[in-house]
Amino acid sequence: MKALLLIYVYLACTGLSKAAMTEAQYKAGAKLIRKTCISKSKVDAGKVEALRKGEWPEEKALMCYLYCVLASYKVVTPENTLDVENGVKALNAQAPESIRDAAIISTKNCKDSAKTTSDKCKAAYEISSCVYNDNPANYFLP
Repeated sequence: MKALLLIYVYLACTGLSKAAMTEAQYKAGAKLIRKTCISKSKVDAGKVEALRKGEWPEEKALMCYLYCVLASYKVVTPENTLDVENGVKALNAQAPESIRDAAIISTKNCKDSAKTTSDKCKAAYEISSCVYNDNPANYFLP
């Protein structure tokens, strides 16, 4: 009986640890990344919030904020392109069900969106704006 209980506890713990984040956990993580990247890039927080409204000014601090976000999620390659494989893996493992499918589709649709790969911040801006324009209602980056 004791052995069965130990097996159950082990399976419950290991099985649950691989589940996607809840909506609240995802939002808390996104909030932390947003706060960290705003501080690093010195961008105005209002400009970050305006992204969700479709306001995408080409400003260096905002572009570098977006690079920080993508780098935090480990979805930008050393060549400053979108790492679709890592993006899909991360979304499958961590994104809440409510955004997962739309986010994966947008990630795949934006695989070749980085055009200015000589500038990591500009490339991140191109990737992020593609993700937004692909599905504004389900934009998921912090």
